[in-house]
Amino acid sequence: MVDIVILRQRLTEAELALHRLSLGTSVVSITDGERKITYTAGNIGQLRNYIDDLKRQIAALENPVVPRRGPFVISF
Repeated sequence: MVDIVILRQRLTEAELALHRLSLGTSVVSITDGERKITYTAGNIGQLRNYIDDLKRQIAALENPVVPRRGPFVISF
């Protein structure tokens, strides 16, 4: 599992890349662990999906879901 600090760094890098693409930069590259990923204006949707995925992963680590028990039922 990836550390939350690394996920936040990746999110910052991805959001900066999105900003640069929005300002008209033709190509941006980010690293995702060992991979280097290149985005262009044509696949900006993939970059947005990547940012959303990072946000979900961070939220899951910040607010873990506690398993709930089923309803308490008494029967005679």
